[in-house]
Amino acid sequence: LIHYPILVIRGKAYVGGKRLDNQHGNIVDFLAKARTTSAALLVEIKTPLTPLLGKEYRQDIFPPSRDLGGAISQVLHYKSSLQSEINRLRDDCAERLEADEPKCLVIAGNVQQELDSVAKQRAFERLRERLHGVTIVGFDELFEKASDLVKLLSGGAA
Repeated sequence: LIHYPILVIRGKAYVGGKRLDNQHGNIVDFLAKARTTSAALLVEIKTPLTPLLGKEYRQDIFPPSRDLGGAISQVLHYKSSLQSEINRLRDDCAERLEADEPKCLVIAGNVQQELDSVAKQRAFERLRERLHGVTIVGFDELFEKASDLVKLLSGGAA
C-alpha cells in the first residue's frame, strides 16, 4: 500500500481542529509516518461493505459513491487540519513528524466484488489514479497484497 516502511504513531489520533468551545476536533483512524523521513501519513478506514461507486450517471459513467466521496473529503480535511496545527501538535508527540504534504490512505469497500463491469473498473481507476495525495485501496486488495508479500518472502511465486 505504501512503498516505504512506516511507523504507526497512534490510532485515533487527534490532528487538530478544536475551537474555543472544545468542538470540531478531528480524529483520524491512524496517524503514521515514513520511518526514514518522518513524513506524515493519515489513514482513514471504512468497512468492506462501503460502496465505492454511485449509480450510473450517464452511459458507462459512474461517480464515486457518497460514502467514498465523504471518506476522501474527510481525510483531506484532516490533512489540512494537521498541516495548520503541526507546530502545536509536535509539542505533544514524542515522535518526529513532518507535515509539509502528508499522504492520505483510504481503505474501503471490495473492489473485485463491486467493480463487476469494465465500465465500473474504468470509472474507479480514473478516480483513484487522478487523486493527488490520496490513495484508495479496497479491503480485498489489501488482503491480496499481504498474501502476495507472504508468498514472495517465503520463497513462493506471488
